[in-house]
Parts: sequence; structure tokens; C-alpha cells
Amino acid sequence: MSADRSDTPPPAGRGFDPATLEILWSRLNGITEEIWNTVLRTSFSTIIGSALDYGCALIDARGNQLAHASGSMPLFNLALPTITRDLLRRFAGRIYPGDVFIGNDPWLCCGHIPDVAMMTPVFAGDRVVAFTTNVAHQADFGGAHGYKRVREVYEEGILLPVMKLYERGQPNATLFEVIRANVRTPEMIMGDLEAQVAANAVGSRQLLALMAEYGLTDLSALVDEIQDRSERAMREIIRAIPDGTYRQEGWADGQERSLKVCLALTVQGDEIVVDYAGTADQLEAGGLNCTLSYTTADTHYSLKCILAPHIPHNEGSTKPLRVLAPEGSVLNCTFPASVSNRTRVGWHLHSLIFAALAGVVPERVTAGPGLLQTIRIVGSYPDGKGYNAPMFAGGGRGGSATEDGIGGFIFPSSASNVSVEVFENSCPAMVVSKEWLADSGGLGRHRGGLAQRISLRRLPGYAPPVRIRYAAVRAIIPAPGLYGGSDGGLSAPLWNGAPVTPETELGRDGWTSFRADTDELSFNVPSGGGFGVPDERDRAAIEDDLKLGFVTPEGAERDYGYRPRDGER
Repeated sequence: MSADRSDTPPPAGRGFDPATLEILWSRLNGITEEIWNTVLRTSFSTIIGSALDYGCALIDARGNQLAHASGSMPLFNLALPTITRDLLRRFAGRIYPGDVFIGNDPWLCCGHIPDVAMMTPVFAGDRVVAFTTNVAHQADFGGAHGYKRVREVYEEGILLPVMKLYERGQPNATLFEVIRANVRTPEMIMGDLEAQVAANAVGSRQLLALMAEYGLTDLSALVDEIQDRSERAMREIIRAIPDGTYRQEGWADGQERSLKVCLALTVQGDEIVVDYAGTADQLEAGGLNCTLSYTTADTHYSLKCILAPHIPHNEGSTKPLRVLAPEGSVLNCTFPASVSNRTRVGWHLHSLIFAALAGVVPERVTAGPGLLQTIRIVGSYPDGKGYNAPMFAGGGRGGSATEDGIGGFIFPSSASNVSVEVFENSCPAMVVSKEWLADSGGLGRHRGGLAQRISLRRLPGYAPPVRIRYAAVRAIIPAPGLYGGSDGGLSAPLWNGAPVTPETELGRDGWTSFRADTDELSFNVPSGGGFGVPDERDRAAIEDDLKLGFVTPEGAERDYGYRPRDGER
């Protein structure tokens, strides 16, 4: 049985037999994968092409999410509807075929300026039936390098309200010139922006081809059916959790001090309200503040990971969820607060939510992760061409009720570790060493994933100074253990063998330069927390760790009371 091919779209809940609905859902997801792959294949920068710091989604004509690519950054998928709805509000009656919209307002999109959204309306006849959208983290979008001293978002780069980059197919030449004049690597940035535009165009053509194939002049019935199914599934899952308010307090890394974060997660029937009342006030400087759109997206992602990782995600999945945070707090900052480094606070929410629900769904949560450490090498070659090369490296995953955490795992971001070879080919710096740290995982019945130790220098004999940005992840607050497991480790950065302190250039500004061949930055990508009491760790698991070099004989005896039996070495 095929879809209803009459001119009148079938009403929600009728006209799509299960087989056809599954085919259409798979095809929609396939379109988002093509958008994602086009960005990947045509991008210019390492942060997009290797670190995969971008996301793509199909948004319906009302501004609600319909489908997203499997490799997309979850935060980006969840934020795209908010900025698309702003587009619909601001440009009502002024949206035309050939338009492409751009925007990066942190209060509407992904929480800081480098995440730039591109939204393309898809027309069937004279009606908008959907939007193809993507967000990509631009390697540079202007602003100050010394983020720790930044006090307002105005200093952090070019803030674009939703506006037209193309109108009726014609480029906004003035806007292109403004962007080009305000970024340090214009060829790279303009190339990445055009990659985003091209990817949406690919998705738009494929969506129209799908509609033509199935005789659909409108997507509203299909959208309603898909979103309603996801909403019903999510509500059923929530109903299985005992009603009540689950509270948790924790801490996030601040700037030389920790920040209190409070959580009250209330389950009532088939809905969840997450309230962050009591959380620390927003900060005057340093870029650690989170906008409510960012906090909401991170919270939705955490709940989806715990409750419903296998059901299709779209706007329906989020309808039973509500997120509250006090205005003026570090999780709902007011304009024009600085927000450039907001992940250093926002990434801690996942551990808090996991801990709050650990008592009711222990089999679905993990101990805290070591998070993602990013560094960036920037500057210009002697010929004047700029370089901007990030290195993304994952910390240890937290242990769970069933298994150890793995090392080098990036969560809650879904970015990719950047290989040494790609990094070194993108800038005049080199990785001196990159190694696991034995005995570093949080102790537990299931231990946390190990920390990495990475050391960097500039290329030998390269004369100009090479600038490096480093903001320690988990500099103060380690990955928390669960159910008696111990916490993970901290960043422990060293500059030329000495600890990085607030008095040093790197500690004060978050930036420094390799000025000599011997200058070296070393840091840990922290380990994950342990799950369960260490005394309960299986002897065979300890022996496997010994064979792999994940623990030392001394560490196994000290931390787990392990000793070889008679006759064993």
C-alpha cells in the first residue's frame, strides 16, 4: 500500500501504513545524512572536516525539528528549531525561493558566536514546506583571543541576528564583505560558509524529489504523524519513572573557582520539569555563562541519553520536557554577557542529571566523563596565509553498571578526536607525546576510562611565534563517581615543566605563544569517574588491566588490594 497521492494531504494518523511510514522516515533521515556528508566533503577547516563540530537537521514549516543526521552534534540539532522559529517570526511574509538565512545569536542558537546557523526554506509551489538547516563551528568569527578577560559578547566576534545571506538566489555582497573583513582566515571561513549553503541546497533538492515521488504537495500530515509517535513514546517512557522530585547539587569549573549548580528534576505523570533554581549568578567576565537555549538543549540531550536513546528523535521527543533556570544565573545569562567558553559550565549538567536519576534508573546512567579538551593553534605563515588548527581530544568515559569506561571518549559533545597527522598538517606545531596514563581511571567496580597525557611544541626551526589557546577542562571539578566509585582526575597543565597558575600568561589569558623550539605545553585530558565500590571489582578485570598496562602492579595493590596468587608473577 502506498501513500495517499491525492492533492489533499492525508490527516495526521491516517494515510500512512507502517511500511510506507518507515520508508518515508528512512528517506528523511537519508536526506539529513546527505546534508551532513556534503558539509564534510566541501568544508575547508579542520574543526569541521576532522573534528566534526557541526550538525544538520530538517525543520518543518512551523519551525519544529523533523529529522537530523546521525553524526550531528546533538546540541546543534536541538538548538536549530529555536533560531528557525525566530526566522519565521521576523521574516513573516518576506521569505522567498532562493533565500538563505544566516544567524548566530547565542541566545537563539548554540550559546556562543562561532556556531553559525544556515537555514534554507524549501518551497513546493508558492508555499514553504520545510527548512534544510545546519550549524557549523567556524574556526574564527572575529573577536578577542584573550577570552578570560572578555566581559561582553560584543568582544567575542560578529553577532548576526537572523538575516539573509542570499535573497532570491542573489548573494548579500555587503554581508559577505563584512564577514570577510572581520575574520583572521577569510578563505577558510568563506569556504566553510559556502559549504553550509551548498549542503542545504542538496538537501532541498532531495526533499522535493521525495515529495514528488510520493505525490506529496505538503508535509504537514507526515510531520504530525512522525512527531506524534515520538511524543507518545517519550511520554510512555516517562510514565514508567516514579513520580517525585529528584534533587542534586554539584559544581562546575569556574575561573579559578568552582560554581554551584542546583537541580530539581520533577517527574509528574508523563512530563518532566528540570529546574536549576539556586544555581550561581552569571559571571561578569570569562565567557563561562550559558544562555537558556544552550542550557535547554544540553538538558534535553542528557534526558534523551538516559531515557530514550533508541526512539527516533524529533520535536515530539522534547514536548514532554520543560527546562527552567533563574534569569541572570550562569545557566540563563542576560544579554550582553560573555559566553564564548560556555561549555566549561554546561558540560557539567550531564553528570548532575545522571546522578539525580541514578537512584531510579541505575542501569541507564554512567559516572561522570572526563569531557573534551580542546586546544587551538593560530597565526600566520611567513607568506601571510593564516592557519587555525584545533586539536580535540576525549577524556575517559565514566564507568557504568555493566562495564568500564573507555578512554579517549568525547561526551557530552559528539565531536571527533582530531588525529595527530591531521593536526600537524594544519599548523606549524607538533605533538611531542600522546599517551595513556596508567592508574588514572576513577576507581570502582567498573572503573572510569583512562586519562590521556598530551605534549605540544612548535615545529623545530620555525622562527615566528606560534600562538596557542588552552582552557583547561576539569581544572577544578573532577568527573564524579557513582555508587561508591571514586572521582576521575584533573587537567594538571604544565608549561615548560612548571604548573600553569593564574599568574602565568597562559593561566591569566588562556593564550600564550611558543616562542622557542623548547617551549612545551603538557596537559591531561581527564579520566572518567568510577561506578560502584572498588572492593567489588572483578579480579579478572584487574588482571586484564595489568596485561594492557592500564594499571600498574603497584596501583592494583594500592587501589584494589590485588596481589598475585602463589606461582603467579
